Amino acid sequence: MRRTPSGRATSTWAPASLHRLIPWWWPDATGLAGSQARRRPDGARRPARVGARLRHRRRRLAAQGAARSRGEWLMNWLLAAAAAPVAAVGGWIGWRWYSTGRAPSMADVIPFARRSPDAVINTWAEKNDVDPALVRGVVKIESAGTDLVDGRPVVRVEVHLLQREAGRSGAKRRKLDQVLDRSGGGEPWEGHKVNLGDGWQALHGQPGEPLRESQAREWAALALAKQAVGEEAAIRSSSFGLGQLLGRHHKALGYRTAAAMLEDAERGETAQIDQMLRFIEVDRAGAMLRALQAGELLQFAIYYNGAGQAQRYATKIARAAGVGISPSGQVV
Repeated sequence: MRRTPSGRATSTWAPASLHRLIPWWWPDATGLAGSQARRRPDGARRPARVGARLRHRRRRLAAQGAARSRGEWLMNWLLAAAAAPVAAVGGWIGWRWYSTGRAPSMADVIPFARRSPDAVINTWAEKNDVDPALVRGVVKIESAGTDLVDGRPVVRVEVHLLQREAGRSGAKRRKLDQVLDRSGGGEPWEGHKVNLGDGWQALHGQPGEPLRESQAREWAALALAKQAVGEEAAIRSSSFGLGQLLGRHHKALGYRTAAAMLEDAERGETAQIDQMLRFIEVDRAGAMLRALQAGELLQFAIYYNGAGQAQRYATKIARAAGVGISPSGQVV
């Protein structure tokens, strides 16, 4: 560096070479070269022909800068267009992870990577050392038979569980009793009825009734239950999906809320089978899974359905799996 007679610091290099030393992306590259071009290092003005050459060079550099600016604008636009879907997918993954409490799989992100129900069953059976035929029999018999009706999982509102959520008295119980109730004695899961505004009627499907009609009534009852006891309590007290799992099992299955569990079931058959198999794996500290591993179908049916009709369910599972069963409920 050296100073001009006016005291201004300047470079010792000639402006003709200065623009080659400053990168094109430097913010003030052309401006710096222009300011150096106006005077010689000793402060004297340059000859007119030298000034003309420098003005030509400045115009050329300005044109090059404009071309580069257009190129940069196009490149930035392309990068933004490419980054937008990546950011959208990343945001969706983060939201899903937060809402469900578990990281989404590749099948959540890429539709064509979704596994088939058979693939889910085979993978689970191999991981847990269970005969795949038995698993298919369990899924066939214990499932509701249909994964979605009008785009929604098959649901069953359990009024007796809702009454527990609402308590014996209070505002919630009074609101619930106006729309959902049980009639008479019998088992707690029997005699459920709903008032949709046109009088009391049976809540659950009746023999010969189309599934679409009974499910429309169940979903309407679920909406009324949400208004009475709150969304989370209503879903906790309902069973849904192929496995007809209660929403209160959401934490055992790795979901943050019962609503997140229901939302996952809305993805269809594969997600519902996955929920069902995970429930078998974790329920009762693994006792249900151990019964299935040992081929004890009667004990498995007791765990899954209760003791009331366990023998009938065990026989149906064995028939669906294509295996024999002893009077004690053991696979033979």
